[in-house]
Formats: sequence, C-alpha cells, structure tokens
Amino acid sequence: MLTLKEQLEDIITWLYDIELASIDNELQRARYLLLDTLGCFIAAQSHIEIKSLIKEYTILDSGNIQLPGIAEGLSLSSASTLLTIGSCWNEACEGLSRSHGRPGLHAIPPALTIALANNLTLSKLLMAIISGYEIGARMGEVLRIREGMHVDGGWSSLAAAMSAARALSADQVCSLNAITIAASQLPFSLITPLATANTARNTYSAHSVQLGLFSAICANSGITAPVKAIEDYSTIALNQNETNITITKPNEFMINQGYIKFFPAVVHLHYAIEAALQYKKKYPLHSLITALTLLTYEEAIRYCFHRQPINMQQAQFSLSYAVAHTLVTGSFNMSSYTTASLKNNETKRLERLIKIEKKSNTHRSNKRGAQLIIHTSEQSHSCTINHIRGDGNSPLDIEQLKDKFLSNCAQAIPDNKHNKLMEGILYSPLTTLINDIFSS
Repeated sequence: MLTLKEQLEDIITWLYDIELASIDNELQRARYLLLDTLGCFIAAQSHIEIKSLIKEYTILDSGNIQLPGIAEGLSLSSASTLLTIGSCWNEACEGLSRSHGRPGLHAIPPALTIALANNLTLSKLLMAIISGYEIGARMGEVLRIREGMHVDGGWSSLAAAMSAARALSADQVCSLNAITIAASQLPFSLITPLATANTARNTYSAHSVQLGLFSAICANSGITAPVKAIEDYSTIALNQNETNITITKPNEFMINQGYIKFFPAVVHLHYAIEAALQYKKKYPLHSLITALTLLTYEEAIRYCFHRQPINMQQAQFSLSYAVAHTLVTGSFNMSSYTTASLKNNETKRLERLIKIEKKSNTHRSNKRGAQLIIHTSEQSHSCTINHIRGDGNSPLDIEQLKDKFLSNCAQAIPDNKHNKLMEGILYSPLTTLINDIFSS
C-alpha cells in the first residue's frame, strides 16, 4: 500500500503531466465553475454586509486587482477574501457530494486573484483551478468532519493551497509543501452560527482561502512541512482512527462529478424542493394539505434542522421551510428569503405539519435523495427525487448556466460588461490573457 506522501505525489505528478489537448471536458467544466462562482460573487454585492465589507477592504487593503462590480482596486489578500465570502453568501455556489463540500469555491479565488495580479493566460488559470479542485475533492472524501463542525474552514484550505501554488508556477515539490504547510494548521470551524441565525459561517471559506494562499507563498519561499500533518490532523482534530489514508487515484477527474446549483440553497434542500415542485405541478391547491412527511438522508437532517427560520441564513438550511414555501409558491429563488416570504402564514401552517425522518436505505450507501409524502382529506401522494438539476447525472446546460449568471449580474454591473465577461470566460482561446477578459 502506498503511503499518503506517495499517493499525493502521484496525484500531483498526474496533474502536472496533463496535456491541455486531452482534457477538453475538464477545461470546459472549469470555465463553467469560474463563471458560476463569479455570478454568485456579483449577486452578493446587493447585500448590505457585502457592501460594507467591500468598503472596509478598499480603504484598508487596496491594490491593483479589479474584481467585477467593484470600482476600486484591491490587494491579493482582500480580493481573494471578498471573492470567497461573496461567492458563498447566497448559498448558490458549486459543490461535490462525495466530498461533502465545495472544492471549487476554495480553488477559484486564490487562482483567479493571482492570475489577475500576474496577468496569466486563461489556460494557466483553468489548470490551477482544476489542480486545486482535484486535491480538495480527494481531501474532502477522507477528512470527514466531526459532529458540530462545519465543512468549510478545514480541508478546503488544501484545495486553495494547491490552486495557489499552481497559479504561482510552483513545481511539484513546492505544491506538495504548500498542501502540507496548510495541513499543519487547519482551523476548526463550528456549525453554531447557523443555529443562532448569524452570518459568521460565511467567513469560513475566506479563512480557508487565505490559509491556502499564505501556505503557497510560504512554500514558494522554501518553507516546508511534513506530509504526516494530514494524517495527524485526521487523528487529532477529526478523531479518525485510520492509520493509513487512501485517496482516489489519478486519472479520475472529480471536477466532472460536482454540481452547479439550480436553487440558491444548501444542496441538501434541493431534493426536497424538487419533490415539492413535482407535487405542486400536479396538485396546485396547497390549502387542501393536512399532513406531510419528508424522508431524506441523514446528512440533510443533521444540517438542515431549522424550523420557522427568521432570516436568509437559517432558511438556506431549513428542510421544513423549503418544502412549505415551494408548495405555496411553486418556486424557490432569492425572493424566497424576503421578510414577506419568511412570515407567510400558509407557509408557516404547512411547515408545522411536516414530519422529517431519515430514509432508511440512504445511510449505508450515503445515497442522497428525498421522498415527500403528502396527505389531503381525500387521498395521499408520494413524490421521490434521487437526482437534482445541476448534479453529475443532470448537469445544467449552457443556456441554464448563462441564465443563472445573467440573473445574478442583473442588478450589479452594466449589461455590456457582464455579457462580455460571460462570453470571454466561456469562449476565449486558452492563450488569452486573463486581464483582457476581465477588462473588456
């Protein structure tokens, strides 16, 4: 059996040996993730907290990096911080189910901001994103968080370290050092802010990205750390007793297996929302409903337990609200988080009726899905969803991606700007300089 060091060396060698001509699908996927992440970041700029954060950083940490929607220049640190926090604020960003997290969210900001600072080509940026994603995805699979922890703020730093190292043109040894420097000091983040309706949880990803970026710069300067740091983190922080960590082998691109969200909510809600929509299309009269049972997988129940959410942050993680609101309105989008939506009396009535139980056949296989059983005074109905729009089995098509991006951008930057940015990211030749795309 290979040691973890040997496994990581194999993965990194594989990533460095890839020829661009052989990975058209993966490069396209990286373009899609980049576009979607930027759209999420731009949309978040309508929130007062993000506006205030941008103002603070442009005063305290200015520089020459220009991000879409922000007139002032930013430093590498402030640009990557704002990009990360904004991208996850509306909970509409990407993810990978088998990693139980968002490797793209953490790989893209450090790679993109370095690319903008050094005016890299599109091909170098995309390869940095792919490299960070593949490392992060594998670490997310094996470094499973403990009860009470939040997935952001842990292994995600390793994705950021790899993408930053690749964007800095680090060699393979340096890239491994960047990963292990970050692994030596991975933070411990709590799920507590979700229960208390606070927004601190949205800062975890930015913390991860800053650690990854810092680690890559340190590695590029000759600083080293032991690979055993990853195993020690697994044992000491996560209480995992495995002495040998086995990661997914090279030649399997996990970037193709991730999801791009159709709804602005944690992915665990999507199955329940789709089930509610399936019912709503056939039986629009929600007032006839007398009882509901939602059967879903354990992880969804663990993280999305909030009843009667009082703000967007809680509603993004509320199975009961997602089902009730969708049954009432027939949709789920950013308007679902308005005060009027959260206080809707019929939504509250339906939410009180919902029983949420673990679906027995999902635990061992870790299979995701939802079954919604709805009772009226006359009959019962059952709707089952095993796949959602945007996941590997049913990816969003190019027009859906464009629609999502343009909708996100509609209130933030002029039409000619966001259309040009979208076209540049999706269709520019790989030799195009990043600053030409972002300044067009």
